[in-house]
Amino acid sequence: MKTKEEIATAKKEHLRKYYIKYKDSRRASEKRWRKKHPEKAKEIRRLWNKKNPEKVREMERRWRKANPEKNSAQRATRYAIKTGKIVRPTLCSFCSIVCKPHAHHRDYAKPLDVRWLCCKCHMLIHRMRKMA
Repeated sequence: MKTKEEIATAKKEHLRKYYIKYKDSRRASEKRWRKKHPEKAKEIRRLWNKKNPEKVREMERRWRKANPEKNSAQRATRYAIKTGKIVRPTLCSFCSIVCKPHAHHRDYAKPLDVRWLCCKCHMLIHRMRKMA
């Protein structure tokens, strides 16, 4: 008869193999769920980030290492806003809704040349770029 530890280990191994085998279909299913339940998904992500700060820092560190030009442009923009060199508007330049717009860089070599977009428009532009 197997011990509780052996059963738990076997179950974990089975799940690991299942996740690897059905990785693509699981991701698609999860993506559909997040789209259908955006508020729940946002809350789950927020709680995960709060529970796993070291993993979040590690992911951010890897992103900065993989994207030095983007990181540099974003830092320059934040500093320019902080020092008053750039003023963040209160409207999206694309759809004109009142919000706290994101700075969208068309060219990361020009870090202060930004277009101010709401979150929705910013994501839309990036999705359109991926399709092109």
